[in-house]
Amino acid sequence: MTLVTGFVTEFWQLALLRIGLGIGQAGCNPLATSLIADYFSVELRGSAISVYNWGIYTGYSLSFAIGNQILKHLVNLTIIKLYLYFCNNNHNNNIKGR
Repeated sequence: MTLVTGFVTEFWQLALLRIGLGIGQAGCNPLATSLIADYFSVELRGSAISVYNWGIYTGYSLSFAIGNQILKHLVNLTIIKLYLYFCNNNHNNNIKGR
């Protein structure tokens, strides 16, 4: 659902998707905690829940780090393309002027 919100064209579509996203996220945490409590013993339950919650911050950190690298790569490609475009046009204009 998060990906789809990037393609909406109307406010009502965004509002509807955000409501659905909120419902999904609100229902995920109690369900996951219950499953972890069922699968792990009392001694390991605290560690298992902490690893589950740690995934949120790991995901945020990785998304910023990887997204930053992708953006740097795309910006560098754009700068190179613009440089080549303007250099090529300038060179063609100099040849036509002769």
